[in-house]
Amino acid sequence: MSPHATRLLNTVRILWGALCASTFVLLGVLVVARLKHAGPPPLVIPLAAVALANAVVAVVLPRAQYRNFVRRKEFELASDVNGARIFAHPSKVIEALLPMYQTAMILGMAMAESVALMGFVLVYLGQPLIVGIPFFVVCWLVQATKFPTLESIIAPLEAATQATFRPD
Repeated sequence: MSPHATRLLNTVRILWGALCASTFVLLGVLVVARLKHAGPPPLVIPLAAVALANAVVAVVLPRAQYRNFVRRKEFELASDVNGARIFAHPSKVIEALLPMYQTAMILGMAMAESVALMGFVLVYLGQPLIVGIPFFVVCWLVQATKFPTLESIIAPLEAATQATFRPD
């Protein structure tokens, strides 16, 4: 992978880390604030349903968006000595894919963060911290699946083109 492509991938990883860290800040605010507890939880069920829908969307939508982009993009292919299809310019492929991958990753991370925000709202409105913690845990689980790797960037392209990616 070219130095430029490596820097681009590292930038996406830094964004991922920053978006993960923001949910820990939210939780820290709740722990430090020590809010008073309210009565019965009238909003827990509706907010949990919205959070669940957001968690599903955080996984499905970015993946579909990125796959559609990859299917529309055309790259120069070549054949190796065994006749297998490979990408002629692997570094250019990565450089072309990373901006769209970054967009899809940020979308998924924002949707995952919205799950934590639902828990934050519940606790801020007076529910015990223990009610909000599961929302944060689901958020972190979804965010963990979004860690940017070369494989997660290339796999949809290889599936769409039936070609093998071999870094230069």
